[in-house]
Amino acid sequence: MVRGFACAALVVSFLGQGLLGLAQERYLFFELTFNPVGPEYENGKFNPFSIRPVREAMNIILDREFIAKEICKGTVKAWLYPLSPSFLDNIGLTAFAIELANKYLYDFDRGKNIIYEEMKKHGATLQDNVWYYKGNPVTIRIIARIEDERELIAEYVATQLRKLGFTVEIKLVGGKEAAQIVFQTPPSKGEWEIYTGSWLRFPITDEEKLFDTFYTPRGIQNALWQTYKPIPEFDTIAQKLANKNYTTQEELKNLVARALELCLLDSIRIWLVFALT
Repeated sequence: MVRGFACAALVVSFLGQGLLGLAQERYLFFELTFNPVGPEYENGKFNPFSIRPVREAMNIILDREFIAKEICKGTVKAWLYPLSPSFLDNIGLTAFAIELANKYLYDFDRGKNIIYEEMKKHGATLQDNVWYYKGNPVTIRIIARIEDERELIAEYVATQLRKLGFTVEIKLVGGKEAAQIVFQTPPSKGEWEIYTGSWLRFPITDEEKLFDTFYTPRGIQNALWQTYKPIPEFDTIAQKLANKNYTTQEELKNLVARALELCLLDSIRIWLVFALT
């Protein structure tokens, strides 16, 4: 069971199997939110997640199947998108979503090579398998919620990051303290790099609006969201989808397909697993 919820999570298929009649079920998504400010904060500290390819590479540094099966004990399914599987199935993107997901299968060495290249490109140095920037260890601080499996997810993420040569600190917090640090303190202060987020919601018919919600400054009016700088093409498509600026179902399908590709390139947040509750 996913801790912190009274209802048992239902194990469901990866995409499009038996989901169309579940309008009353709630989807629970676990994700990682990155602080995108940088490459340096106000205090001069280096932030690797200000670098888009580093964020994108995190998709293949983390083994979603391990999270689903070992951390969440099989009560969730690996997932890469902000949209529900039922919505993608309804608009005919099941096969496309699976094909795209296959490009981001767990491959630690490939992700490591990408991250190492970007770190060196931005002036970091690797000494005795530890990353330094201007003489200081590159430290990643994870804000981990304690109410559910996100505490264990944070420990796993920390393990993977330490294998890459990062120094990692985990701060265990409840909801009120997390909101103060992540959503109310200016990200430029550099108090955190990763937050273990979750979203509990009902499936909706116009989920295409969620790209605008999760990836652009228009989504939520707080300090974190105002730092978002999506790829221009992504920003245009997200706004078009949010405003329902399309005329046919085929146009909707094509816009969402491209948005799925671009949200993974952007990876201001990466989606890990989902469950039905």
